[in-house]
Amino acid sequence: MAAVRRDVAAIACTVAAYKPVLLLTAAEDAEGTKKACGGGIKVTDVPADDLWLRDYGPTFVIGPDGRPAGIDCGFNGWGGRQEHPRDGLVARRVLGAFGVPRVGAPLVAEGGSLGTDGEGTLLVTESSLVNDNRNPGRSRDDIEKTLQKLLGIRKVIWLAGVRGEDITDCHVDALARFAAPGPVVLSNPPPGSSPTSGRGSSRPVRPWRRPRTRETGHRRSSNCPSPTPPSWATGAPTSWAAASTTTS
Repeated sequence: MAAVRRDVAAIACTVAAYKPVLLLTAAEDAEGTKKACGGGIKVTDVPADDLWLRDYGPTFVIGPDGRPAGIDCGFNGWGGRQEHPRDGLVARRVLGAFGVPRVGAPLVAEGGSLGTDGEGTLLVTESSLVNDNRNPGRSRDDIEKTLQKLLGIRKVIWLAGVRGEDITDCHVDALARFAAPGPVVLSNPPPGSSPTSGRGSSRPVRPWRRPRTRETGHRRSSNCPSPTPPSWATGAPTSWAAASTTTS
């Protein structure tokens, strides 16, 4: 644990040289965190169970009035796979600490399961969202309508994803990312990957059928080779680049 704390402090200090950094910590760890990081980093009393703030923290949106709000997506431990008594409260606590209006989402999702271009188009996977461990009994169409209303989205692009290969049920951020409004980068598995593993599908992510948006017209996609996993991770089930594509 001491080594992990040193690494987190080193990352925070490096980032703080370029932009403001706020660390969430339990009250009993606050003094130790301040000593490890120095005076250039702010610390606030919001305890968590896990480091993965992107997934359990708030997802920020800009409302019609131009003011920010934070969406609490009801984090449930990645479909009940992990205990989360503190993680499940982080979004509410962060928003309360900074006076940002909270919007309770009428579905369960994680931040890593949502990929947007900032101009009305959203990338998601069916395996993560249309899944009974998060949204039991709900159809893809129902979830899509909810996301459109919640996030101000006009177009949802669905990737099939892979269930059960990793804790996230294949978040879209492991498969495809917007590089800007328009271009999309697709993850390619490394050479020699097993065709049956989550990481090394023989069916790499295929570009969708050229959906159009008012802002950007046709979308472009580029392949990005995935790094070869380190030796200690060999055989670990992951969902990188293991999906076929469907569209809404």
